[in-house]
Amino acid sequence: MEGVIDPETTMKLLVSFMPPYSGSFREQYRFCTEGVDATEENVFLQGNAVNFPVFLDRQDLDMKICMIDQMYQDSLAICNRSHLPVKITFDIELPLRKCIEVIPKNGFVQAKSDFSTQVKFFPRRALLEADATYFDKNTGVFQAPIKVKVDNQVKCLEFVVHAVVATSELDFSESSIDFAHCTIYETVRKTIKITNKSLLPQEFGFIKLPDFINILPSDGFGILLPLEAVDIDILFSPSKATHYDFNLNCKTAFSKQFKIHCCGDASKPLMTISPCRIQLSSTSLYDANTALIYIRYPKDTTVSPKTAGEGDSGGKHHPVSYAFALPSTSPLTVQPVVDTLYPGEEKQIHLRFQPTLCETDIKKCAADMINRKREEQRLFRKAELSAQIKTAEVVQASSKKTPKRKGSSTKRASANRLASPKTATPDVPSTPVDPADISIDSKDYSTAKLLLLRNAKTFATVYTIPCFLAEGDMLSATQPEHDEKSTLYLEVECTATKPDLAVISDAGASCINYGQVALGQRCLKRVVLENISESVLMLKASQLDPLGPFCLLNALHPLQPAETIQLVVEFTPTTKQLFLETLRVQTASSSLAITLRGQGIQPILEVSLGDSALEMGTIMVGETISKTFQLKNVFALPVDYTIKLGSTTCERQFRSGPCAINYNGSNAFDCVPRGGCISPESETNITVRYSPDHVSDHYADMAQIEIFGIQEVHRVQLYGAAAAHSMYIKGGEHFPMPTYEPSIALVSNPQPGEKSILLILNAESIANKPCSASLVIGCIQITTATQKKMGEFVVDGTAAAIAEGFSIDPVKGTVDAGMEKELVVSWSPSAETQVKKAEISITLKGDVTELYRVLLVAIKQE
Repeated sequence: MEGVIDPETTMKLLVSFMPPYSGSFREQYRFCTEGVDATEENVFLQGNAVNFPVFLDRQDLDMKICMIDQMYQDSLAICNRSHLPVKITFDIELPLRKCIEVIPKNGFVQAKSDFSTQVKFFPRRALLEADATYFDKNTGVFQAPIKVKVDNQVKCLEFVVHAVVATSELDFSESSIDFAHCTIYETVRKTIKITNKSLLPQEFGFIKLPDFINILPSDGFGILLPLEAVDIDILFSPSKATHYDFNLNCKTAFSKQFKIHCCGDASKPLMTISPCRIQLSSTSLYDANTALIYIRYPKDTTVSPKTAGEGDSGGKHHPVSYAFALPSTSPLTVQPVVDTLYPGEEKQIHLRFQPTLCETDIKKCAADMINRKREEQRLFRKAELSAQIKTAEVVQASSKKTPKRKGSSTKRASANRLASPKTATPDVPSTPVDPADISIDSKDYSTAKLLLLRNAKTFATVYTIPCFLAEGDMLSATQPEHDEKSTLYLEVECTATKPDLAVISDAGASCINYGQVALGQRCLKRVVLENISESVLMLKASQLDPLGPFCLLNALHPLQPAETIQLVVEFTPTTKQLFLETLRVQTASSSLAITLRGQGIQPILEVSLGDSALEMGTIMVGETISKTFQLKNVFALPVDYTIKLGSTTCERQFRSGPCAINYNGSNAFDCVPRGGCISPESETNITVRYSPDHVSDHYADMAQIEIFGIQEVHRVQLYGAAAAHSMYIKGGEHFPMPTYEPSIALVSNPQPGEKSILLILNAESIANKPCSASLVIGCIQITTATQKKMGEFVVDGTAAAIAEGFSIDPVKGTVDAGMEKELVVSWSPSAETQVKKAEISITLKGDVTELYRVLLVAIKQE
C-alpha cells in the first residue's frame, strides 16, 4: 500500500487481526519514504489467538442513522462450537437500560448451534442530553458497549451498538404569520422556509387546511432531504369580510406536529377587477401584447354614509372613482387610468405590455464602444509614430557613417523632422464619453441598441399594480380621498424575449415617415430587416388597409440566420389628411411593428387668368393666333401637371354644342406644353393656339389642368370666333336657322350672296318698358399689304323700321382694325300691339363689300 503524508501532519493506519487458528502470530512491515531525506522504518506486529468455544458472529452492531424517540432493532447470533450446551447472560450497563433492550436477556446455546437474539434501540432525548459518555452532541454518534457472560468461560464476550442519532425536528422561519388587511377578491401570498434538521429524509404535510388557505407547491405535501431547506407559499384567499384567526398544522411521517399561528382581516371593496391576475404570453422586445380586464361597480354595493347627501342615510347610488398607480419604469400602460363609475356600471380596461431596452443601458453601451474605439485609435497612432521614429533613427545613423555627398543634407533634415518631438502625439488617454451625452438620434446609439438586441436574454417580471378607490366623482370640485383598505391589486406576469427580427436601416428606426406628399404622388420607402435569431424564419406581413394609401410592394420569403430582407412600402395619398398605420412582420414566435406615417397635402397651382376664361377673339378662317397664361406653383414640393382639352375627352358633347373641332378633324384650340413639372415657388407659361378652318361665332373648348395625372384643379374656358372676311357681324341668329315660332317668317326671301340675320326683341306686357337687342360689328386686323386700317358699315331701310316703333343707333360708322362696335336696336311696345316685324340691311365695307339682311322681330310677352 502507499499514500501521501502532508508536512507536519500524522496519519492513522487501521490494522485488522483475524487469526485463522489459535496460537501466536508475528508479522513485520517496512515503511519507506521517498525524496531527498528518504528513510526506512520496520514495524513488528504480534498477536495471540485463543480458541473460545462460544463467540459472536460480529462485534459491531451498526444501527445506521436513527431518529430520536423512534424504535430500531437488529439481530445478533451467539455461536457454540463445543459439544456441550452453554448458558449466556447479557449485561447492559444501568444508564443504557432505558434506550437498549436485548430479548431474550439470557438463554442456553446448544452444542454445535447458534443462539439468536434481538437488540432494540430506542434513543430518548432526555438520556442523550443528560449523559455524554455514550453520545457526542457535536457529531451525533452513539456508542454503547454490551457484555455477554458465558458460564465456565473466564473472558466475557463484548459487542458495541453504533448509531448516528439525528433529530426529527423541522425548523420554520416564521412561527406566526400576519396576512394584514386584504379584500375578498384578492389573494395574499406569504413565503416561509422549512428546514430539515435531521440527517434522514422526512415526509411532511399540512393537514386539515381551511377553505380559504392554499399551500404551494403540491398542496403542502413533500419530502425534505437531509438538511434541506425549501420555500413554501401560503396563499390566503378570504371569502368573507371578517377577522381571521387560525392555526396551520404541519405533520411529519414520524408523527411530529408543528403549528403556525395565522391571522388576517378581510373586507369587501366597492369595485371588483376581473381577472385580478393576468399571465401574458411571451413578448419580444419592442413588440406589444395587450389584454382586457373589466372593473365593475356592483349594484348591491353600499358606500359609506360620509358621501351620502342629506336625506339619503343609506348612502346608495353614489359614484365611486378608481385610479391605477403604475410604476414609473414599468413597460405597462393602462387605459383609462382614472374614471368614475355608478352602481351597476362596468368599464373595459386595456392593458398593454411593450418591453424595451433600458435607455440608460443603451447609452452606457454606446459610450463604452466610443471609448474603446478611441483607445484603439490612440494605440494605433502610438505604434505608428514609434515605427516612424525608429525608421528616422536608422536613417540618421546610416547618414553619419557614410561620407558626405550631394543631397545628404536634405535627407538628414527630413530625418531630423521625423525624429523631432514636435511630431509626437502626447501619450495621454482621451477623456471618456459621458453616457448622458449620447443622443438617441445618433448612429452610435442605434449601433449599441442593435448590439444589445442581438445579445438580449429572456427575463420574466411580475408587476403588482394597485388600484385606489375613492367614494365620489373625480371631476367634482372636492377631490375624493381613497380608502387604503379598499385598494384593489392587479398582478401581471410578463415575459420579455429576444426578438427574431431587427431593423438595421435608417439607424434602426422602426418608423417610416414619408413627410408631406402631394395628393396622387407616389412615394417609396425601403426598410431593411435582419434575422438575428438562430433559426430559419417564415415571414408573414399583416394586412394593410386596402383602401388606405400604404401598400407593401414586394413579397416575403424565408429568412436564413443573419440574412437580410428589404421591404418596399408605397405611400400614395388621395385625400388631404394625416395617415398613420402599423405594418407587422410576424414570425412563429414574435412580431416586429413598423409604423407608417405620412401626410397628404393639396398642391396649389395658381392660374394667371382671374375668371379662368381665355377669349381668343375673332380671326379670319385659316389664320392662327396665340395667347399665353401662367401656371404658378405655390406648393413646397414639385408638382407634375397635365393639360387635357375637353374636345378630346368629351368630343361628342363639344360637337353637339359649341364648335371645338375643325372640319378637317383637328382641334381649333391647342395648348403648349400639354404637361410638365413646376418647381416650388416657380411658374411656367402655357401657350394657347387658335386655328379655325370655317366661319363660326361659337368656337369654344375647355382646358382641364390635372396634377399627378389624377386630380383636376382648374378649368380654363377657351372661346373664339372666325370670319371669312375682315368685317363681320356677331349676334342674332344667322340663317339658315330653325323657326322658333310659326308667326316668325322672313319678309322677303334672301337672294343668292346675301346673308340674313334674325334679331328678336322681347318686351314685358305689364310695364310696357322699352326693350333692346344689339349686334356687334367688328374689323379683323390682317397683316397684309392691302389691309385697310378700318372698315365701314351703313344701315339702310331704317325708315320702315322706325315706323314700326324700332330705333337703331348708329346707322353708320367706322370700325378700327382689331376693334368692335355695338349696334343697338330698341323697341317701345304699345298696348294693342303683340308682335312687330321690320327689315333693315347692313352693308359692310372691308377687304370686300358684304350685305346683311336683318329681320327685326319684337314680341310682347304675356
